[in-house]
Amino acid sequence: MQLQIKIKKIIFLIVIISILVSCGKNNDEKEKWEVIHEKLPAALTAVWGRNSNDIWAVGGNTVDQTGSLILHFNGKEWKRVYSNSDSDLWWIFGFDTGPIFFGGSKGLILKYSEGQFETMETPGDATVFGIWGVSENDLWAVGGNIINGAFAWRYNGDKWENAERFPAGLSRTQSLFKVWGENSEKVWLIGTNGKTIFFNGKDFIGQSTKTQYPLFTIHGNNNLNTTIVGGLVKGIILEYIDDSWVEKSPKNTPHLMGIFRRENQAYAVGINTSVLHQINNEQWEKIDTGIKSKKGLHSVWIDEKGGVWTVGGDVLAPPLTEGIMLYRSP
Repeated sequence: MQLQIKIKKIIFLIVIISILVSCGKNNDEKEKWEVIHEKLPAALTAVWGRNSNDIWAVGGNTVDQTGSLILHFNGKEWKRVYSNSDSDLWWIFGFDTGPIFFGGSKGLILKYSEGQFETMETPGDATVFGIWGVSENDLWAVGGNIINGAFAWRYNGDKWENAERFPAGLSRTQSLFKVWGENSEKVWLIGTNGKTIFFNGKDFIGQSTKTQYPLFTIHGNNNLNTTIVGGLVKGIILEYIDDSWVEKSPKNTPHLMGIFRRENQAYAVGINTSVLHQINNEQWEKIDTGIKSKKGLHSVWIDEKGGVWTVGGDVLAPPLTEGIMLYRSP
């Protein structure tokens, strides 16, 4: 009888300690997260930076019709930058010592270099949802018409052209949302209906993901598995393990739209300002940031100090409004 009482006391103490540890973790997270911007004149769809003193965020054409929302952070303050564009901007990609490229609606690609924006000539007028490249003279751009009409363009330092050998069927039946690669011979293009295409430097090869959900963003690094996030009714996380896509979504994963990896950490973001965290390819965990909002987070970026920047707003359907930006201190 006494043994049973002792066992019950031990179990009770273990439960209490577990609750306290869990609460401590949540409190730590809540203390680190803050709202930087909210109720902006357009939703923010992408955030990216060269470093913590040179960060860019972009979004839709503002409700006051003053053009595409572009914000820049110099390490001290955020300021709006004007580009003479009225397109909804969807993505940013650049180089630490080179130009920055912005993609958006109406086939728009802006090149920012030495303080000036240049509107680049492109092969079409569908929305550019993603840009990535190994150098400023070797770039990809992907997109489409959301429901159908996918495209992939290549830039060789001279002009943008339709990618050679791009599958004709995709041009009629799919849309692509992002492109990312480890190098010029290991590139992935992802989009609607769970579509994932691998480019080996010469040919496009379809890969099975065993999902019909839209796939929105892909990212990886040398330390962690390349990862795709997406969803619709529910969220999905896919990691590339042993040459195949393996689902790693925890229970009740929300619809996710953004993913970024740096060193041994990764963050994924989605609807209702949801944030998930992963360390060393281990289990994904949902974080309680203490920030409650119905806005969707569309993009996330980690700076070199470990600070986490994530942006969104009303991003699930046009018009893109009510921009929001959150920050987690290192």
